[in-house]
Amino acid sequence: MVFRLIQGLSYISMRNSDFEEVDAAARIFEDILKKFALNQGKGSGEQLTPMSISRLMVPLLDPESGMTICDPVCKSGNLLVECDRYIRVKNKDSRLKLYGQEMNRNSWRICKLNLILHDYRESTIELGDTITEPRFMENEGLMQFDRVISHPPFARGNWGYETVRMDRRFRYGIPPKGTGDFAYLQHMIASLNERGKLVMLAPAGMMFRGGSEGSIRKGIVQSDLIEAIIALPPGLLYNTGIPLHILVLNMDKLPERKNSILFIAADQEFQRGRPYNSLRDQDIEKIVNAYKKYKDIDSYCRIVSLNEIVKNDFNLGIPRYVDTSPEIKTVDIETAFGKIQEIEGQREEVKEELMNSLKKLNVLK
Repeated sequence: MVFRLIQGLSYISMRNSDFEEVDAAARIFEDILKKFALNQGKGSGEQLTPMSISRLMVPLLDPESGMTICDPVCKSGNLLVECDRYIRVKNKDSRLKLYGQEMNRNSWRICKLNLILHDYRESTIELGDTITEPRFMENEGLMQFDRVISHPPFARGNWGYETVRMDRRFRYGIPPKGTGDFAYLQHMIASLNERGKLVMLAPAGMMFRGGSEGSIRKGIVQSDLIEAIIALPPGLLYNTGIPLHILVLNMDKLPERKNSILFIAADQEFQRGRPYNSLRDQDIEKIVNAYKKYKDIDSYCRIVSLNEIVKNDFNLGIPRYVDTSPEIKTVDIETAFGKIQEIEGQREEVKEELMNSLKKLNVLK
C-alpha cells in the first residue's frame, strides 16, 4: 500500500505552497488514505483519524508555539499535522516539537510521508509498540511533554499485560488482559509534565465498564485530572460505528474547574453522510466554545461536582448527568378545559350568526 501511495504521489508536487487553497494538500492526502481505509475491510478505518475529529481534538488541546507534542499512537500522523496547522494559522512562524510512535510499519511510513508533504521535517517519529517498548525515554523514565494527543486502538487485546503489568506507568491499576484502553490512557498521563494536558479519542465503554477498569477510572477521577468528557455523534470513524467520546485531562486545572468535570452531550449535531458521518464547522465551534466557557447549557452540557460522581459510583456515562430529552410541557387541566369551553361558545355564536344570515337570504326558513 505504501509503495503504491508513494509511487502515485511522486509524479506531483503536493506541498501546501503549490496550491492556492489553504490545506488543499492535507485534504488530498486524507482522501487518498480514506480510500485505502474504506477498501481494507471492516474495522481498518480506525487506522485513520478523520479530519473533522482532528479539527475538534486539537483546539481542545490548545497547543502553543514552542511546545512539545506527542502522539504515542500516531497512525498516519493526522493529529500531529493538525497541531502544526492550528498554531501556524495564528502565526505562520510558530513551530512545535512533534513526537510520535507507531507500531504498524506501514502506518509509520505514511506518517513520516504525511509530515514531509506538509513541510514538517523537524519531527521524531519512532517505530514500535508504545506500551511494551516506549521510545521516548529520559532520566530512566518517560519523557515529559507539554501536550499529548492520540486516537489509540480501541479495546485492544494482547496489549502487553504479561510484559508490563508491574510497570510504574500504571499507578491507578492494571487494565484487564483483553482490553488495553486504560493502558494507553495511563501511559499518556505518565507522559505529561506538571502543567501538561492530554486529549484522547476513546470508546464510550471506558466511561462505565466495571471490574479493574472501574477501579482505574475511580482513581483517575479522585486525582481530579479529568476536565471534560464529550460524547460524539455516531458513525464518525471509517468502517465502524462504535460510540465515541473525547477525554480531556489537565495536570494544571484552573482553580474554578477543580473538583468538577464538564460533560458535553454533542452526539446529536452532525452532518449525515455515506458511508460515514462528519462534524460540521459549526458543530466543532459549539463544542470548543462550550469547553472554553465551562458553563452549563441546557440539554447540552453541565458541570458536575466530583461528589455527585462519587454518588454515581464513578460512572461517567453522560446520560446520567446531561438530560437531552425533549422538554415535556405540563398542562393545567382546569385552564385547558376552560379554553375548550370558550372555543365551543365562540363556535356556537358563529353558527347562530350564520343561520340568521341564511334566513335573511331565504335560504333557510
